[in-house]
Amino acid sequence: MITKMVSQAPDKISRGSLTMGLDIGHRSIGWAVLKKAPEGQIPEILGCGTVIFRSEDCMNSQRTALRRSRRNIRATRSRIKRMEKALAQAGVLTQTQLDKFHAAGRGHPAPWWLMACWLSGKTSLLSAEEFWQVLRWYAHHRGYDANRSWLNEEEEADSKRTQETRERMAAAGIKTAAEYLCKLAGCKPGDPQPKFGKPFRGTKHSVLFPRSLIEDEVRRLVEAHVGKLKGLDAKLRETLVGTDKESWASTPWFGGKRLPKRYRGSLLFGQLIPRFDNRIISACPFEPEPKNREVGRKVCSKATWEFLNFRWAMVVANIRVYVGGMQRALTSDETKRFFNVCWDEGDLRATTGANKIQKNSDKVRSLLGKAGVSLAGGDNLDQLVVLPDSLKAFRLVPVAKGLAAFRQIWSCANEHQRRWLRSKLLARQKLAASSIFRIPKPMFQSWKDAANTKGLFQGKDAKLLEEKIGGDVPQGRAAYSRPILVKAFEEVMDGKDPREEKGCLFRQGETPLEAKIPLDQRTNNHLVRHRIRIAEKLRKDIITEYAGGDSHAFGDVVIEINRDLPSLSGKNAEAIAAAETSKLKNFNDVRERLEADLKGHGVRVTAGLIRKARIASDLDWTCPFTGQKFSALELVRGVYDKEHIVPRSTRPSDSLSSLVITPRKVNDFKGKRTGLQFVKEEGGKKVPGTSLSVITEQRYREWVEKLSPPLKTRDDIRRCEIRKRLLLTAHLPKEDEVGFLPRDLTQTSYLAKLALKEIRKAFEAEGVKIDVRPLPGLATATARKAWKLLGCLTPAFPEAKEALEANDKQAVRKITHLHHALDAVTLALSGEILPRDGMLLAALASRNRDKATHSLLNRKLGSLVRFNEERAEVEDLPKELKDSISKRLAECRVAQHIPGTWSGTKSELTMWGVVKREGGKVTLRQRGPKGLKEDSLREDSIIQAPSLPGVFKASDNYGVLLSTPPQNIRWNKPFQKIKDAKRFKLLRIGTLISVPSGNFFGLWRIVGITCRLSGELLVNLVHPAAIKSQSGKPASGRDNVSLNSLLKSKMEVLSRNLVGCPIISLK
Repeated sequence: MITKMVSQAPDKISRGSLTMGLDIGHRSIGWAVLKKAPEGQIPEILGCGTVIFRSEDCMNSQRTALRRSRRNIRATRSRIKRMEKALAQAGVLTQTQLDKFHAAGRGHPAPWWLMACWLSGKTSLLSAEEFWQVLRWYAHHRGYDANRSWLNEEEEADSKRTQETRERMAAAGIKTAAEYLCKLAGCKPGDPQPKFGKPFRGTKHSVLFPRSLIEDEVRRLVEAHVGKLKGLDAKLRETLVGTDKESWASTPWFGGKRLPKRYRGSLLFGQLIPRFDNRIISACPFEPEPKNREVGRKVCSKATWEFLNFRWAMVVANIRVYVGGMQRALTSDETKRFFNVCWDEGDLRATTGANKIQKNSDKVRSLLGKAGVSLAGGDNLDQLVVLPDSLKAFRLVPVAKGLAAFRQIWSCANEHQRRWLRSKLLARQKLAASSIFRIPKPMFQSWKDAANTKGLFQGKDAKLLEEKIGGDVPQGRAAYSRPILVKAFEEVMDGKDPREEKGCLFRQGETPLEAKIPLDQRTNNHLVRHRIRIAEKLRKDIITEYAGGDSHAFGDVVIEINRDLPSLSGKNAEAIAAAETSKLKNFNDVRERLEADLKGHGVRVTAGLIRKARIASDLDWTCPFTGQKFSALELVRGVYDKEHIVPRSTRPSDSLSSLVITPRKVNDFKGKRTGLQFVKEEGGKKVPGTSLSVITEQRYREWVEKLSPPLKTRDDIRRCEIRKRLLLTAHLPKEDEVGFLPRDLTQTSYLAKLALKEIRKAFEAEGVKIDVRPLPGLATATARKAWKLLGCLTPAFPEAKEALEANDKQAVRKITHLHHALDAVTLALSGEILPRDGMLLAALASRNRDKATHSLLNRKLGSLVRFNEERAEVEDLPKELKDSISKRLAECRVAQHIPGTWSGTKSELTMWGVVKREGGKVTLRQRGPKGLKEDSLREDSIIQAPSLPGVFKASDNYGVLLSTPPQNIRWNKPFQKIKDAKRFKLLRIGTLISVPSGNFFGLWRIVGITCRLSGELLVNLVHPAAIKSQSGKPASGRDNVSLNSLLKSKMEVLSRNLVGCPIISLK
């Protein structure tokens, strides 16, 4: 029986002889430790395992939602209190009259019915009391506005529920919210005795009105009562429902205590502007003399002229023109002239609809032509404008509203006046030309004279004088500080690329300033922070277990981190499952189509065939070069096959986005040309040996323009965008301008850098200099394909044998956690065995038909690779090494991370009424949509709220204290039992236990704790490596096991470290 973990450290460990592999995901962290071997010998696997996380253990979405509800309640109460002060100060109602409505039952039961009566004309005028009750109801129900205060009007989109409400109202022929509520409640405006008994909240009839609709009808009401109610004048109307930024201050209701500067709008519809950009402000990594030694000079907001100039410069630095078949960047003189042209243009709007790529690139070409840049030899603008928001970079003065008026006032402005106007627009001010010309300063008078001289704002354009001009202000913060943005812009204007060597944005590794920034200031994503911190704790436990606590034994750490980790933050289990399902939806849809199309043909749907069909699906089963449709059967028979859009010799990538499906004869005819180059040179010609013809360039461009992903997931959209860029590449690049390069294999994502920095920092704090590096997906994919290690799981978890024999990794993932450990083993071995050179890795993954590549691989890698007719492949691992992996996996080292917090309460959010308490039991009753329901619970299973009449059910158990007798701890302020926990062992969900005898002999993990009404404690057990117990397989788990039975069998609670406990040690 295990009561203490025994160190697995080898007897002799030399410095730097161990390698650690960490595979960090959102559900688990796989780990592995291997001992390096001298050249020509096999490395030794010392151990591997998985740290798992409880579902939603790092998700604060419920806490966030409750906090948001409390804030909404507080904001609503403050809103009503301010409106009461304004009405009392104006004399509409006395404070005594207002206070009486605070008592329950004193107000009207349905203020929206009063509003509907007035809207429908049944009531000509509301009394002051009725008027206030209606306003107070609208203060609670202002409608949905999608946080409109910090979004532009053109970007505002109704939520799904809001759109559904609009459609329902339109179908009913009703235009106001109050009248539509009458319809839902089954009453009519003006009824002498209306009935409000028909419920609609929380049902399929539940509604969400748009804010604009609510604002319109409330403003109509207030406007109609101005001058009709005592004290209600135009100023009070502005205070209550005005549209100006400081409408709330139109009357002196506040008595000298003004609202915060962030407050915008009226008392009823105004709000504080959120400070999203100010929560965590990054430090610029390139500041030589930081003002603050801890965080450096802060990066600036994107709503600055420095950022707009920088954004323009960085896109212009990527423009390439072709002269005599050779590409070059714009010269310094061309760049300066181009900037002046864009500055004169002010704003450049993107075209939408048909042929938008061609039209948008032609817009940029027109501006370059005005700047005197010759594009006769070709350019790469088609590829640039495919990127989302790429055309925004040319908007030096982005305008959201009043573009026609802006064009006129901009055309007659001098340099100083233009800078002034841009600064006002970036400050989110809305200006009209008439208000600008009325400013009593010489600059604005000369501006007006210039407009008159040019004949602007005259005739039919006179109405533009009053048109408001609003800026399309960028959101968020820039990547660098103002001085660095200005310096980068100046370098581009001088014909340099600031990202190249000696440029202000050139970097090699981490700057000293960045190294000092703590993790909490590097990212605001709580899930990323949590997983990286747990990886650091796991590192300590691994060092203790396999190196006797000596960090110097480790020479390498290889890390892989799930790139989707940030996007999964805040999602519950259902949302995460939906996100993962959506990623596989395209694959599953294509597989289903193949199975349907090939039914009866005796064709096996393989992974290779599905890959080809996915490309075909992205292309709508159309050859891009001939425009011919094709079928799945033609794909199977080899009539159609994969073809690289840009020749693979130039762009060594086999990603889905780099491929198309075409007839084999077309592939041969295309040769080593890009897709656009092929169409330009051969458009309209017959394809040799076939009856097909190459389509014209115009038709080809139209087809590329209409190309869209079959699904709207992030990966599908990105794949489509990359393919479009490649399809519009007209020249063979020397260095790949549009995608993958071998050097990309050694470049690291920001997410991986966070993990690398924290792990490296932890080793350096212990005086160890260590090589911590990520491993590119291409390397591990190459290794998995060659080594086929999935079968090593069979001895460890026989219950997964069927899925393993079918090589169905998705099924294995649903059965055992050990596949994460196997991934970490592959990661560690890949980092040890495979080369780090990006060119060699790319060559391993390529077809390698040329002798030069074979010779390179043979010279550099030797016995590591084997050769066949087409390609070099990584040699399989020796049998003894695979046996060693199986042996270590069979230890089933799976440990669950158990949060150490002793705080908080976990309960259901619906309140119950107490019927009776008797003998430690309590009977509860609750009225729901289906009537009354009752429940009986133990007294300690309910939570009494101090200020509420009812009680709540405790929804979870914190754990069990193994005292005599055992005590169940509900998750309601469990810190009250912390003193007892110091004297007795604590059993929690995720705890590993060993049972040395009896019916439940073995090593188990606790996955559930239940306390019956009688007080009996039951636990659910699973095998440490199992995800859940399987029916008919008792070795995988047991449900509802009596805790007393386990204690009689001398159950022991095992160590809570993260490396787990080896099953083979149980005796």
